[in-house]
Amino acid sequence: MAPTADKELKLRLYNGDLSRLGPAERFLKVLVDIPFAFKRLESLLFMCSLEEEASMAKESFATLEAACTELRKSRLFHKLLEAVLKTGNRMNDGTFRGGAQAFKLDTLLKLSDVKGIDGKTTLLHFVVQEIIRSEGIRAARARDRGSVSSIKSDDLPEDQPQDAEEYYRSTGLQVVSGLSSEIENV
Repeated sequence: MAPTADKELKLRLYNGDLSRLGPAERFLKVLVDIPFAFKRLESLLFMCSLEEEASMAKESFATLEAACTELRKSRLFHKLLEAVLKTGNRMNDGTFRGGAQAFKLDTLLKLSDVKGIDGKTTLLHFVVQEIIRSEGIRAARARDRGSVSSIKSDDLPEDQPQDAEEYYRSTGLQVVSGLSSEIENV
């Protein structure tokens, strides 16, 4: 804790008996007489902690790089962004914002602010429900074709329920719930 400029000036100008000063003031009186003492101490502290700080920064960059790679490779995340863009374009159809090719990332934070008529459902709910439904249809088709999809066929129920929409919803929910494990570094 370096003294303020005023206190440092007072200590420099003090010519009285040093025994009248407290232990901290005596110590600071000696330090202010050393040229650039506090800058030197800051440099020493920086040198002592540099290796640890660099290690932490490298670790943070590695996590960031892994997160970016996961986001680039995640089909489901791309589908989510696409659904947000399509929904925004559909809502803004007929306006100058209607044919957007992209959106700002802070728009994602606003999805929960746009409420439906009931006052409870948000645009985020709608987008997620649509993705769950479309992923359920995709997984069901992939299962019927016998191809590999993002979920294992063991995870799907053996007999499809009578209500196809409910089946698609439950199957899609299994697929979408895997997003967090798909992008765990994010």
